[in-house]
Amino acid sequence: MATTRRVKAPAASLYTSNDEVDRAIARIAQLQQQRSTIAAVAETRISKITEDARVRISPLNDEINEVVKQLSLYAQYHRKALTNDSKTKTVRFAHGTLRWRFTPIAITIKGVDDVLKRLKTLGLTQFIRTKETIDKEAMARERALAETVEGVTSGRHEEFVVTPNETNLEIPVKLKTK
Repeated sequence: MATTRRVKAPAASLYTSNDEVDRAIARIAQLQQQRSTIAAVAETRISKITEDARVRISPLNDEINEVVKQLSLYAQYHRKALTNDSKTKTVRFAHGTLRWRFTPIAITIKGVDDVLKRLKTLGLTQFIRTKETIDKEAMARERALAETVEGVTSGRHEEFVVTPNETNLEIPVKLKTK
């Protein structure tokens, strides 16, 4: 079995005079300035690359949006045939899918304090959280009753979604509000 020899590191040189300490401090300042210059150059390059990428990406985003808009129009016009008379909401193609879906119900409250007072007056405390905020989830479950309170409305919208297989990135388009 081989033995490992320990080699002592040379002792750190100690500064022996005030002039040496002053030169060491000056060296630290010089190194810090070099470090700052390198970081500033890198930041400038990053900013330039980011701006260049933004400029090059913008027309691609515009084209994607236009193609999705055209797909949406085609799908709306041919929806009955594509969805087998609304029996399915997803249509698969070789390169991706088209899909229709509803977003979760969103409750909108205008004049929260007034709505809280009305809920209390009407005895609809199941819509009030103990910390005196309105429970929108409960209102979404009992939407018809919640909408009888002035200032409460609900709605959701249907989305048309394009998902290319290669990227699996969904591109939703808001269709209509329900």
